[in-house]
Amino acid sequence: MKNRFSLIGFIIVIICSFGCNQNFEKKTANNLLLAKVVTSSCVANIANTDTPEWTKGFDRINFFKQFFSIALSGKVKVYGYAALGDTINRKIFLATELSAKIRQHVDTIDFELFKEIRFIENWTFHENNTKFEKEVIAWTPIKIWKKDGEVKKQMVSFAYPKNPAKGRLVAHNIFYEHPWYQEYPNIYTGFDQLNFMKLIIDKIKSGEIIAYDPIYLVDGSKRKFRPTELETYIGENLESFGLENAVNTILFEEDWYFDQSSLGLTKDVKSIAFVGYGPYDEATDSHAKKILFFIFPK
Repeated sequence: MKNRFSLIGFIIVIICSFGCNQNFEKKTANNLLLAKVVTSSCVANIANTDTPEWTKGFDRINFFKQFFSIALSGKVKVYGYAALGDTINRKIFLATELSAKIRQHVDTIDFELFKEIRFIENWTFHENNTKFEKEVIAWTPIKIWKKDGEVKKQMVSFAYPKNPAKGRLVAHNIFYEHPWYQEYPNIYTGFDQLNFMKLIIDKIKSGEIIAYDPIYLVDGSKRKFRPTELETYIGENLESFGLENAVNTILFEEDWYFDQSSLGLTKDVKSIAFVGYGPYDEATDSHAKKILFFIFPK
């Protein structure tokens, strides 16, 4: 039997907020397990040194060269940070200001330093076909450098694309994680992660959704799990409520498209994996992380 894939001693590569808010709005037929308005703020590591194969389909340096070339030309406006929806305090960056911001703290323009992207997105989950849609409403490159042995991070400029076209493919089969519990709980999002997991498990039990072996991440093969096989692999009975709490991150596989005329990024979600805790590792004083199964939105 092929070796299963597990994330041993894996460093979290995504910072994102899934703040828990009990006062969800009434949920719609297409969005049963997400609040009616779902805003997710997350940071995607697109210079992943731990699992570089996850981002090999994204030429980030050329991408940022294009982005900043357009932004510095003044053809499309970019902005400084402001709270989402705060159009009054949203400050337009002039080319001179943006150039200074890019150089700030490092005294040069080095596209290698842009290793993360913060996204602000609206999410919709379609229960009838498991389609997971993401609308990028704002995004910013994040510059990362070291000073006196300490890692520093800085958001540079926000793009707020208006009516973006799909644009051209710039990232193919890129993988990144969304932790369910994160270090920025103050940023609101309406994602109801436990109910979402419960729905997925219920549909796997009923046969409406098929779970796939994590070997997909290794060789691309799509081996279906029967419910009994899934139970054996994850070590949990599907009737157990503990399973929902055992999942700690969701791994998304996506294609990204870039519209130069609006600086818009469009995402197509191709697969979703659920990641749980593996065995405890005494050397790192942490639990390994183990991909439990994949699903493929139709």
